[in-house]
Amino acid sequence: MLLVTVVALVLPVGLGVRVDGQIPSVVINELLWMGSPASAADEWIEFRNLSETTVDLSGWKLTRKSSGQEVAILTIPSGRSIEPRGFFLISNFAASSTSTHLAVEPDVVDTAVSLLNSGLEVKLYDASGVLVDIADDGSGTPLAGKYVSGETYGSMARNGLPGDGTKKESWHTSTIAVNLKSGSIVLGTPRSQNDNVPPVVPIVSDQQAAVGVTVTFDGSDAHDPDGDTLQFWWAFGDGATSQAVAPTHVYLSAGSYVGTLAVDDGTGSTSVNFTVTVSPPPVPDSPPPLNNPTPSTSSLTINELFPNPDGADDGEFIEFVASGGDVDLSGWSVSDESGTTYKFPGGTKITNGSFVVLKREQSKIALNNDGDTVRLKNAAGTVVHEVHYSDVEENSTYAWDGSTWQWTTKPTPGSANEIVKPNHPPEAKFSVSKIRRVGEPVTFDASDSTDVDGDVRSFAWDFGDGEHGTGRTAKHRFSEEGPVVVQLTVRDATGLEDSATREFTVRPPLKNPSRSKKSATKKGTVKGAATVRTIAEAQTADSSTVATVEGWVTVPPSMLGDGVFYVSDGRGGIAIRSNEPLPKLSIGDVVKITGKRRTKYSEPYVLVERAVDVVLRGERQEPAIVDVQAADLDERVGSLVRVTGEVTTLSGSRFTVDDGSGELAVYVRASTGFKRPAMRSGDRVGVSGILSRTSSGLRLLPRMKDDIRVVEPILHTTSASPVNVAKKASPTWWMYLLVAAAVVGGAGVGWWKRGVK
Repeated sequence: MLLVTVVALVLPVGLGVRVDGQIPSVVINELLWMGSPASAADEWIEFRNLSETTVDLSGWKLTRKSSGQEVAILTIPSGRSIEPRGFFLISNFAASSTSTHLAVEPDVVDTAVSLLNSGLEVKLYDASGVLVDIADDGSGTPLAGKYVSGETYGSMARNGLPGDGTKKESWHTSTIAVNLKSGSIVLGTPRSQNDNVPPVVPIVSDQQAAVGVTVTFDGSDAHDPDGDTLQFWWAFGDGATSQAVAPTHVYLSAGSYVGTLAVDDGTGSTSVNFTVTVSPPPVPDSPPPLNNPTPSTSSLTINELFPNPDGADDGEFIEFVASGGDVDLSGWSVSDESGTTYKFPGGTKITNGSFVVLKREQSKIALNNDGDTVRLKNAAGTVVHEVHYSDVEENSTYAWDGSTWQWTTKPTPGSANEIVKPNHPPEAKFSVSKIRRVGEPVTFDASDSTDVDGDVRSFAWDFGDGEHGTGRTAKHRFSEEGPVVVQLTVRDATGLEDSATREFTVRPPLKNPSRSKKSATKKGTVKGAATVRTIAEAQTADSSTVATVEGWVTVPPSMLGDGVFYVSDGRGGIAIRSNEPLPKLSIGDVVKITGKRRTKYSEPYVLVERAVDVVLRGERQEPAIVDVQAADLDERVGSLVRVTGEVTTLSGSRFTVDDGSGELAVYVRASTGFKRPAMRSGDRVGVSGILSRTSSGLRLLPRMKDDIRVVEPILHTTSASPVNVAKKASPTWWMYLLVAAAVVGGAGVGWWKRGVK
């Protein structure tokens, strides 16, 4: 028991530990242990790679508990691996089988998969026999998952922070369905991110207070099982709010106030209520003298300003602190450059060392985001303190640190200031060498990427052909000709990141100089090539068929990538790509295009080889948007469509929409110049854009911010936009040393006890 206690104290919250004391790179992430309506044997096991590197799973073994004994399930075949941050699925059946509800192909199909509905315990060993992870504790009903025959089949899913796999708090029951066949009643997320677990929020104790006395609240014990960044929103019951983790508040009137703390992880929220009973201020035995001949050394100064909170402007505040003694604020006032003035009510007093926080809704003072001056005057009208600020940092306060004013990302209304320097995301930019031919090295250079904080940590490259690279500069050889989209992701030391993409065409390799002109000409000829004149014909024509099509521009050049735009003739749409500079086009322009029909990821497009082959006509007409169903999209590739449904998953610039007939992925490309609007799972949205096809399936590409509209937001507990709270620091080397020492010590005690017996 002592060993377990020591490990619990030194282990970074939320991380599982192997028996050798190391953080595992691969964990058991999800199990469907109860089968499905298709078959009682429709069971599967999913792994998740927590690392940034590919892990070779060749020879890894799975075991289970059977009649109190550990027995083998299977050994993973040679040559199998799990991608960085990826998933690995093992199932009894292939997706094509009628005995499974899986709609995604497993990495390993083996009929040895058999999971117990009682006494479940699954262990994962690496190829050298080291125990990597354990799922469940081998006693009673499984720690998570729900099974009611013919009604409910919910998988057992690991929390985002894996934790100890033998503990109930590390698991939850799936509430969504991803990568499962249409119409399935099974809930689970095979080969996909598990569903979100709401934050855990402790009870906020009821409090007694008096008018004018500072009350302290604390939500720091709240945590998120998935490790998501938490956002806090306090409502104190008297109209005042706070976005701090541990705020303070002064009630100005007696009464009983019911407050609320809501904690949000970006996907879901949890709320608790509390009551504060405020009594009237004590009545002095005798009134103070009207004139005090002794000069007062007490003073009130401006201590913190919040001009630009993230979200609603009513989060703005001005904070004051008393020093040198108690201060009677009767007749004192505060104002800004606009002249808006707030006067403190008569009888308002503040004790030495205490804080007064004026919210915007109370003072009516709107602090300007481009700079402002705040003045504090005493009852005689004399300015006793004045603070000017400029160059505002969003969601940061301007605070006095005892010697100077600084911007801090940690607002502390009602308490001492804490200076946490703002961190800014990096800006990803890169260049590409002019040599872009098959088989020849192409150089990518991210030296133009910047970060005002100077803390860029990594550069990750996706070359668009299934290959990846790292480093500020990278070289890559493409094996096939045609258009590619290369993406650079730059990440700083705190995990903030930015991505940039470049789209260009990889040209064929240089021809053999000894080849005759005649033979070279023949190589460029396609037997049976013909000319087509409609977009519908171009969609189905053979490669290199000459296409001359007319239509309205639905996406102008470069909006969805360099050298590409889209046109529609009212019956269908298609992408137009070019390596040459294109004329300036706008949505609705009518154009005539001549080029060759090509294909990328099974999506047809017309390749224009000369700029003169794009002819702008005189007419202009706004292209129509076609409302479609997600289940009926195969023939709409390249068209401007709209899908309306419920948001099911969110990940950065990507999200999915379910309109009842199926799910469709939506991707906001960086080249559009706008970010994905704020939304949450469950919101009903209408999304317009170009339907595109990639190697992973269909996706919808919005063109502009107005293409995404929240039709019906799901009801949430909070209405304000809370402040981000930084995650706990990553574990350091001494933590792992303590874990290893505890494990070794515990093992020694165990061997000693055996020797005593």
